[in-house]
Amino acid sequence: MDNLQSRIKTSRINRGLSQAALAQKAGVSQPTVANWENGSHVPRRAVLERIGEALGVEPMWLLSGDFRHGDSPAQAYTQHPIRHLPIYDWPQSEYNFLSSPPIGFIPFSTRRENLFGLMVFDEGSKTSKVSICNPFSAPDLKPGNYLIASPKGPQVRHADDLTNGNQKIYGRIVSEMSFYR
Repeated sequence: MDNLQSRIKTSRINRGLSQAALAQKAGVSQPTVANWENGSHVPRRAVLERIGEALGVEPMWLLSGDFRHGDSPAQAYTQHPIRHLPIYDWPQSEYNFLSSPPIGFIPFSTRRENLFGLMVFDEGSKTSKVSICNPFSAPDLKPGNYLIASPKGPQVRHADDLTNGNQKIYGRIVSEMSFYR
């Protein structure tokens, strides 16, 4: 059992539970259990604890396959809420994209509030890249990359390259991910 979905399914079968029975014990619908077992959804922290209780296993084992609670890389994941961050299309010109409606949302495990993402599609590689940003509000620049305004649309600049105090800074990039189409 090398992943969350197989650990949930195998544990459910070993306990003699149907998907509907596990759903009832965990307080969710049967299609939700099916989504966990086929890997299209990951249970949230509170639900993961109910699943573990219903299956007689540790929630940390379901996530990581490891019984050592404090040593698991999944520990950090379960300690942060899942927030659904608004994702905006990477604008091609300077305008206040944050005032337009998002093109979608992405689940992201974080304690930070007000994060947002910008998505740009690269035709050459057929990938979409999402940059997750923490809105800029502090007077001091921390090390890292920042999303700034320019006449050609948002650009990424390192803190060391932001010498002009007149630049509009949207936020500091805290994570980036790519999706293949």
